[in-house]
Amino acid sequence: MGLGATAVYRYRVSRLIELERVRTRIATDLHDDIGSTIGSINLYSQVANLKLNEKTSEEVKSILDKIEISSREIIDKTGDAVWAANPSNDSLKNLLLRIEGYAASVLGAAEIRFQIICDEKLSETFLEMDERKNLFLICKEAIHNIIKYADASEVMIAFSKIEGRLKLIISDNGKGFMLNGNAYNGNGIKNMKTRVEGLKGTFKISSKKDKGTTIEILI
Repeated sequence: MGLGATAVYRYRVSRLIELERVRTRIATDLHDDIGSTIGSINLYSQVANLKLNEKTSEEVKSILDKIEISSREIIDKTGDAVWAANPSNDSLKNLLLRIEGYAASVLGAAEIRFQIICDEKLSETFLEMDERKNLFLICKEAIHNIIKYADASEVMIAFSKIEGRLKLIISDNGKGFMLNGNAYNGNGIKNMKTRVEGLKGTFKISSKKDKGTTIEILI
């Protein structure tokens, strides 16, 4: 076997090993997420049964609401994992469509205008499974934070390419926040930063009072 053929063979083997690692990680994430959420649903159901016997309708309603939220959460997480694992979704264009669908649903309900910017040629960029999964979850987390904390009326999500690297900017025109001591600066931002680091990328967030917030990600 020549040197060229050996290099190709080793590359293919390394890709197969990496793919298996990703699949194992997704299976582990699904197992943990589903197990945790189903456990919560089971607990809420038991408590609801007890409260029904005590005829405390308000408490029962509250518990049933939690069951509904937990059920929706597990459906969303499973859907995200299945979408990310599907090789037909391996382009940035498919990621843009999923982000747009989610943004239209939640930002639309909150009456927040949004725009997604990406050059048509760039939209054909190939994305690894981990990249598209984590970029989508980062956008979801950012949108959730904007709705919950920012009091914004406009959101922009923009993809570009700088020196061969993919850049994502998520910005809003909300009230901004201090990077210390604000509820916005909680686990959501830590989770986004961790996801970016897992992609060997860089994460930067900037915000000023009444000047909005901007998240910059480079992978």
